[in-house]
Amino acid sequence: MGIQINGQTDIISASDGSLSIGGVEVLSTNSTGNVGIGTDNPSQKLNVSGNIMLDGSDQYCYLSNVGTFNSGIYVRGRTATSELRSHSTGIFTWEVTGNEKMRITSGGNVQIANGNLVFSTAGTGIDFSATSDGTGAVSEILQDYEEGEWTPEIVGSSGGTATASTGAGSGGWYVRVGNTIWLNFYFANPSITGTMSGDLRLNLPFTQANNDRFDNGGGGQVTYTRNFPSGGSDRRITLNVDRGLSYARFKTLYDNATTETDNLTQAMASLATNTLIKGNMIMRVD
Repeated sequence: MGIQINGQTDIISASDGSLSIGGVEVLSTNSTGNVGIGTDNPSQKLNVSGNIMLDGSDQYCYLSNVGTFNSGIYVRGRTATSELRSHSTGIFTWEVTGNEKMRITSGGNVQIANGNLVFSTAGTGIDFSATSDGTGAVSEILQDYEEGEWTPEIVGSSGGTATASTGAGSGGWYVRVGNTIWLNFYFANPSITGTMSGDLRLNLPFTQANNDRFDNGGGGQVTYTRNFPSGGSDRRITLNVDRGLSYARFKTLYDNATTETDNLTQAMASLATNTLIKGNMIMRVD
């Protein structure tokens, strides 16, 4: 039994409350009061198989018992913008597989429950432009943070490679914040391949920025040595890395002098298998 309109039968079916047009069911109901659009077996109060459009310049779709206007949670679509809003005084949480992953508190704080904030595009990061700036500020985007290690090696410009012994506790470690890198190294009891000769150079895990406006690039200091002389009692050893290079040169500097005197050579330093060197550096990368 149904309602007939313009010769069409069963427009509305008395047996199941479904609505059909041209013999095609477009709406259905069941004994529990659920309504289906595009499905004849609705499992919820409104079960839609397909898309829903709120047509207009400023429309709302409420997701909770709103009580008064603009309360609760709702999706709002406007001509220029769209929003997902919560006007309650509590928290707004996101869950995955039944577990909370992120929340926004009523105070505006974003909390990640168990995971990391991941940027999928290189060059993007955390923007600090809301803070006050120094007069020379060139960027307020924190694009990178990294902690790592590397095995220090000293290479002679004319031959030979000395690799620090990890068994003696040797190692290099660094922290990168943005484009600036802080490095520390402990070089002890190296194994030597070939005959060490020429200027002595320390390998680095990064390449110094090639667009650095400072001619001397990065640099650092040697803080402790054993069996690694500086070439004279009135000299100390420094480190210097020029633009576009992935190694630092050991340099000798006269005490109280204002300029570097020379590259530190194997003839001066006599690097051997019982040499020990500690040092640190700062450098920049592109």
